[in-house]
Amino acid sequence: MCSSDLERLTAELTGDPGRLAAVRLRLARALLAGGRWDEAEAMLEAAAGHDPVQEHVLAARLALGREDDLAAAERASAALAGVGEDRPEIACEAWEVLGRATRARDHVAGEEAFEAGYRLADAEDLPLWRCRLLAALGALDLAARRPTEDRLVAARQVALDVGAIAVAARIEIDLNLVRIRYLDLDDAMAAIDNAITMMGRLRLPELPTAYLLRAATHGLAGRSDAMEADVATASAMPMDEALRLVGIPGHIRAFVALAHGRYDEARTQLATAMEYHRRSPSLPFSLRGFWALLETALGDGAAAREEVRTGPQANSPHNAFALRYADAIALGRSGDTAEAERVFADAEWGLPGREPWPDLHARLLVATAAARDGWGTPEPWFRHCLDGLVGYGLTEAASGCRVAMREAGYAVPRKAAGAQRVPTHLQRLGVTAREHDVLGLVAEGLQNKQIADRLYLSVRTVETHVARLLQRTGCADRSELAAHLEAPTA
Repeated sequence: MCSSDLERLTAELTGDPGRLAAVRLRLARALLAGGRWDEAEAMLEAAAGHDPVQEHVLAARLALGREDDLAAAERASAALAGVGEDRPEIACEAWEVLGRATRARDHVAGEEAFEAGYRLADAEDLPLWRCRLLAALGALDLAARRPTEDRLVAARQVALDVGAIAVAARIEIDLNLVRIRYLDLDDAMAAIDNAITMMGRLRLPELPTAYLLRAATHGLAGRSDAMEADVATASAMPMDEALRLVGIPGHIRAFVALAHGRYDEARTQLATAMEYHRRSPSLPFSLRGFWALLETALGDGAAAREEVRTGPQANSPHNAFALRYADAIALGRSGDTAEAERVFADAEWGLPGREPWPDLHARLLVATAAARDGWGTPEPWFRHCLDGLVGYGLTEAASGCRVAMREAGYAVPRKAAGAQRVPTHLQRLGVTAREHDVLGLVAEGLQNKQIADRLYLSVRTVETHVARLLQRTGCADRSELAAHLEAPTA
């Protein structure tokens, strides 16, 4: 709406201040969606006094847009305190804003807010808010040690069912983030391509973010030229400056360097990202803990550990575990070997499911430090990391692991014969040489502990291989795996 149309409408509704305020609130909402903060603020001021609850919610959204999380949380809480049972949509919106405002500082509080909103949306049968809040909960799963996509997939289906294409597009971004943690790059690329297509059609402001994530996906696959092309495309678009300054070095360049075992490069890029993140601490940044870990493994790291421990997102599971690994390295270096082993063991929760590749790099950094400083049992840690990196196809990182093992004085397992040992029909499914070994023993009826003993692996590594075999073959359980040892008949 142009200024002349607004002036005309204002003149027409001068005698009906309630209707005029309602129109102004709708316009404020539209301006907020477009990121036009100053105009939205002026519209809210003009509408003040007629619908305090909705004004609180929109003011909270404005504060979020300006990265003032404390003000956003305060206004969202005020809306919840004043909203009646007859306006569940407003209450759901307030819970969503409150969750977004608190998640960067307190992961648990953010999850509680999203869950409260979801329960309300479910009870009141509000499908749009149900999918938005389910998507918010799914996005929080990204910070978990074993992120899953179940809630995101469910939310995407609800969004598509109710025609909320913009919500579905944003969920595709989060699905990409889950999948790249497991190097499921084909599915990750499909998700981010979907996001780019939908966001391009709707002209959503998150489109540059989608291009940056596609850049990371290319980088993880070793396609450096394609990665740089997508970074350039995103950089040419209007983009939040904090996202540009933190996201490109932190979420793209450091993430890709880390995957390939280029730790010095990852450390440098994360240091650059942290320099700018200090100016925008509300921006989600799941690699803060890894920054402290790299600073500790490759340097002293005391200041980095303290900054992460006392800063935002410290209780995010991924940041917390990396920080504990860093603490263990520092304790071992200082000679407190017993406490180093206790802290590391405390961080090494027995988690179900596949192990994301960043966790392997974290453990490799610990193993290297433990071997150097004389604590723990670094040899099996090294072997676990090597097996996992080979399984993910991260050959550069696996080579670095072998070098670290040799320097520590440990025997390095011979490289698997790979494609020469794996039947062609299994190669097409992406089955690695080690997975083929595990498959053969599963077919013999051995359990995970027996397989681990036979192959000199940890039980966790065997669990990871079995999980990947189930995924690659599409089998429902391990009893079906044996059939895949033989090539299918024509």
